[in-house]
Amino acid sequence: SSGNKVLTVVVVILGVIAVILLGVFLAGAFSDSSEAPAPTVIPPSPEAGAPTVTTTDYVNVRSGPGNNYPVYGVVAPGTSGEAIGVSADGQWYNVKVPTEIIASGNAWVSADYVVTQNTENLPVVPAPPPPPTVPPPTPAPGSPTVTALTAINVRSGPGTNYDIYGVAPQGTVFEATGISSDGGWYAVKIPTEYVESGTGWVSASYVKADNTQNLPIIETPAPPSGVIPPPPDPGGPAAVNFEPINVRSGPSSQYPSYGVAP
Repeated sequence: SSGNKVLTVVVVILGVIAVILLGVFLAGAFSDSSEAPAPTVIPPSPEAGAPTVTTTDYVNVRSGPGNNYPVYGVVAPGTSGEAIGVSADGQWYNVKVPTEIIASGNAWVSADYVVTQNTENLPVVPAPPPPPTVPPPTPAPGSPTVTALTAINVRSGPGTNYDIYGVAPQGTVFEATGISSDGGWYAVKIPTEYVESGTGWVSASYVKADNTQNLPIIETPAPPSGVIPPPPDPGGPAAVNFEPINVRSGPSSQYPSYGVAP
């Protein structure tokens, strides 16, 4: 009948709309602009006449020029920062950020979400080495899980002052075993080759949680002791860490740590 035909058409139209909305949601969740600006990164104000980039959307601030590098935080729309370099493919800008975010004082934003000024003569900045990945054990059926919405750091404790075991690529699914007292970090299972306890921590800002409502609060591990090396000789070999790192007694994570260099 004509009534059934109309109903069928309405159902089909609603189905098409649902598919389109789902596609838009997924595109937003996994693009390098962000709908969830937390934690916020506020770059230093650019000097007069300096090369600048100004964000046109919420933009992820990453440790390297690619979506496989982890996120430090998000810059709000309309924020200007000083650009100090560009990636070899021209798709990412190296910008100044507070040293509280990263010790080197620079990070990367996608060229797709900024407008530029005076950037024609920026030097090409080599990309840092891609971060090592942490492949988690397969979660048990029905267990609480968190799924990485972007590349995320897997740390030894619930805070950016804890050292990094490696990076979980976008889409990685972890079995969650607990949550920090402030709700900002999940404890997750990782291979025991990284740490004997088999526990790492990921930021709640960059994961999708499932079945985690009854997770226990896990006591925060003691913050790592700091190791401050003496300054290098002028002109001598030197290295600058991009994140807090363990200073170990040998060239492997199997060797004991003396502490963490901030």
